[in-house]
Amino acid sequence: MSVRRRPTASSFELLLDPICNTFGCVIFLCMLVSLLVQNSSERFQELARQFVSPLEASQLRTRHQEIRLRQEQLRSDLEHLDTFLALQSNPGTVHLAKEVYQLQIRLQQMQARHQSLRQAETQIRQKIQNLQKQKEDLLSQTKQTEKQLKELEKQLEAELAERTQTIPFPKERLTHKNSVALDLCFGRLYLWHRYDAQGNRIGLNTDEYVVVEETPQHILTAPKPYAGIPLDDPLAPERIAARLRPFPPAKWHLDFAIFPDSFEYFQKLKRIIIKLGYEYRLVLIAPGGI
Repeated sequence: MSVRRRPTASSFELLLDPICNTFGCVIFLCMLVSLLVQNSSERFQELARQFVSPLEASQLRTRHQEIRLRQEQLRSDLEHLDTFLALQSNPGTVHLAKEVYQLQIRLQQMQARHQSLRQAETQIRQKIQNLQKQKEDLLSQTKQTEKQLKELEKQLEAELAERTQTIPFPKERLTHKNSVALDLCFGRLYLWHRYDAQGNRIGLNTDEYVVVEETPQHILTAPKPYAGIPLDDPLAPERIAARLRPFPPAKWHLDFAIFPDSFEYFQKLKRIIIKLGYEYRLVLIAPGGI
């Protein structure tokens, strides 16, 4: 009879026991932790129910103070009520209490009236301040206006002094000289007639005038605004002297018709013709005249 040998143990069988033991320990620990957590959560919940937050504590303290104030107010009202009930037994006291009550009502009315008067006074003071400010503004504007007025008066006086001229009255005398008709209009000097080389009139100077109306008794003309000799021209004295050269001052005098729009130009024209040695006679044209 042969002897059989036992099979050699596998290495995995040797590792199986520690693994099973370790897994069992893990399961045991998990169960233990679960039990501990369960007991702890119940204890924490109990503590949480007993715990009061700072906000709730503050609200509770505020509520407690309000209750105490209300309690003191009720106690005070109760004392007043006891005093009032005690006074009810005395008729004189009741009458006095009514008078006090009426006086309190009167006092409240007077206080309300006083408050309204204070508000009205405040409004009036504000209006007075506004009026005072407006007055100051008006005074400032008045001073400024007076200053401007004085400046304008000075400017007016200076302008008046600049434009004022002292002119001696012309002297009129008889003369036997021939006359040359000229017009001063539009700031220009016009020669009304046309003359030949001997100084004889040969008709209207149509180069400088236009006929407006013509009848057997008279002829109505108007100077052309673009013709004549402008007195603003720097060469006006030379041009006037050339125009009047056919009429020597010893034999001719000048008849000027001055239109309203050219009065200020006559002084310049007067200085030119006096310098040339001419005598003159003025014919003023009324506004609207031709």
